[in-house]
Amino acid sequence: KPKLINSKFGWLVAGGGLHTKAKLKTKPIVGHAISKQLLAHQVEQFWSLESFPEEQKIRSVEDEICESHFVDTCRRVNGKFVVNLPFKVDPSVLQGNNRSRAESCWLSTERKFQKNEHLQKLYTEFMNTYLNMHHMIEASPSDEIKYFIPHHHVWKTNASDKTFRVVFNASSKTHDLSLNDMLYIGPSIQDDLFNIIIRFREYPIAIAGDIEKMYRQIWVSESDQLYQGIIWRESTHHPLKAYKLKTLTYGTAPAAFLATRCIQKTAELDGQSFPLAVNVITRDF
Repeated sequence: KPKLINSKFGWLVAGGGLHTKAKLKTKPIVGHAISKQLLAHQVEQFWSLESFPEEQKIRSVEDEICESHFVDTCRRVNGKFVVNLPFKVDPSVLQGNNRSRAESCWLSTERKFQKNEHLQKLYTEFMNTYLNMHHMIEASPSDEIKYFIPHHHVWKTNASDKTFRVVFNASSKTHDLSLNDMLYIGPSIQDDLFNIIIRFREYPIAIAGDIEKMYRQIWVSESDQLYQGIIWRESTHHPLKAYKLKTLTYGTAPAAFLATRCIQKTAELDGQSFPLAVNVITRDF
């Protein structure tokens, strides 16, 4: 008879099995299917199973509007692209009413400088570089800034990455609306990362490049610069001043689309002169 045995692995069942008078019958069956498909068709079927289906990206109505707006307003002046911000609705509701919030944000940042002079030095160097490159300009008395973008810093201090940069918060609201609320985001027009990596592995030697200050290579139209106001001063010994950001600003909703679309526009305009670069720009960026 079966017995229960308590072991370090738990309870075990051992002993003779239960006898039954029932007789089990088995009937072995062997089947063989013969396919008369041609070899070429079989190979084609194999690859169709192993391959990834091609996904057709369907753009939304908003994405189509954003693309049309880019085509209608983008232009190249003295080798630089100039774009208009793709507003969803009339942005006149933004009338610079958030200046006090932008000032409060900056004063809060200045209080941090009192505890960390090196932080103040990095911030000042960053903003002065912005000024010296003419990527921002002090607003004139006649400029009616429609929206002020608060800004703060991101400072990574670990051993492998000591990055400092200023971040612009275009999602800061005034009267329940922010600049980003008023803007289209735009479609994702880059190829899937998986496809780019697969093509990257095709060749034994890979060459990679980087566009320094990519967004800031693209200028924003003068009328839309009024929606990219900021508050800043070099030290507490100076009065607070209003500035306009003249280039595409990271932190705004359509920045990624507009920057990438301008790169593709470069391929469209100069593709005949540089045919080998067209595929790299349009497929591998």
